[in-house]
Amino acid sequence: MKKGVLFIWVIMVFTVFIFGCKKNNPTAPAAEPTQIPAAEDTLTATATITITPGDSATITQTASPVLSPSSTCTATRTATRRATRTRTPAATATFTRTATRTITRTITNTVTLTHTSSNTPNATQTHVAAVATQTAVAVPVYSSQFGASGTGNGQFNLPAGITVIGSNVYVCDRNNKRIQQFTTAGGYVRQWGDSTTFVNPQGIDGYAGTGEDVVFITDSTKIKKFGIGGTTPTYYGASAESFGGGSNGAWGGTMATVTSDSFYFVPDTDNNLIKKMDLSNVKQSQFGTAGSGTGQFNNPCAIAPDNKTTTQYFYVADTFNNRVHKFTAGGTHVLTWGSAGSTNGKFNTPYGIAVDSRGFVYVSDMTNRIQKFDSSGNYLSKWGSAGTGNGQFDIPGAIYITGNVFYIVDAYNNRVQKFTY
Repeated sequence: MKKGVLFIWVIMVFTVFIFGCKKNNPTAPAAEPTQIPAAEDTLTATATITITPGDSATITQTASPVLSPSSTCTATRTATRRATRTRTPAATATFTRTATRTITRTITNTVTLTHTSSNTPNATQTHVAAVATQTAVAVPVYSSQFGASGTGNGQFNLPAGITVIGSNVYVCDRNNKRIQQFTTAGGYVRQWGDSTTFVNPQGIDGYAGTGEDVVFITDSTKIKKFGIGGTTPTYYGASAESFGGGSNGAWGGTMATVTSDSFYFVPDTDNNLIKKMDLSNVKQSQFGTAGSGTGQFNNPCAIAPDNKTTTQYFYVADTFNNRVHKFTAGGTHVLTWGSAGSTNGKFNTPYGIAVDSRGFVYVSDMTNRIQKFDSSGNYLSKWGSAGTGNGQFDIPGAIYITGNVFYIVDAYNNRVQKFTY
């Protein structure tokens, strides 16, 4: 009994001692929180991310805000943050933080971005790229072809120039020394010429005359004029004007402007000149000098007008300078573009040139492609590759465009390929 009372008494004394210590040693007040940070100034950052149109990307923002997908625009965003802190002893403080963020984006496609984001660190930002609104630059697609290697009807041995007059297609069959006539569908019609008629038939162009098609054919040092109406073409003779003096002479396809102007232009390749001829095959004027300076030539091989009816400008393939010149119809130099190379907008020996009804310029070269430019020389698109398949080339040459149909001479594949929009 005494032992039990003694134990209870010891427990009571210990309890009083503990509570007394607690009462006499209170916990020190909690330290004041540090001063609320001042407002952020300008945060600049760059992020690159690819978003496919129609898809979305989720970005988790870390302490340094992560920015949105890349695009070529700059945006400034002002955001407000609010936060609540609890002090001990009980106290609350509210602060407002204003941040101005400069966002630099780099985007490849033109897309509409729907942007939802939070300025809170570690928040999730969602960026949705809408369907692209950009306009694709169209190129013609392969349609058909005609020709093969050989000497038979409809076959070729290194075809060169081509022209279309009405429903007739005329092709210079260079090494067979003849001109072949086809339908626009590629059906063989007839041929004329041999080694006694032609030396090196390269370029051809013409117009629809009265009861016959009239064509001008560049043949070494002369331009030869024919009328094709009856069963046998009529030979109207060669130009008194001589061209060249080397292996090329007058190389390129001629340019006929036959309604308001009644002239055609032809490159005198070896002499680095452009000559203006009337429809009687008589030279009217010429311009050009040899060199690599502004408006100068190094073996120009092809020429094309912006419009065959009312020509304002024409374009010259300056072949060995690997560039294109634009001139007024009066021969005043306007601009030049291109340089040697195989990347977009550059050339590797451009041989063919043509302009469509919308003013786009098409140039063929030895990289086995056709490049498309606007009238200011800005690169737009291309098509073609090396090979023997449909739409492939082995040295594409002359180009002729009528409406939305492209005829392209595929020289070393000995064929003509058709493309359409």
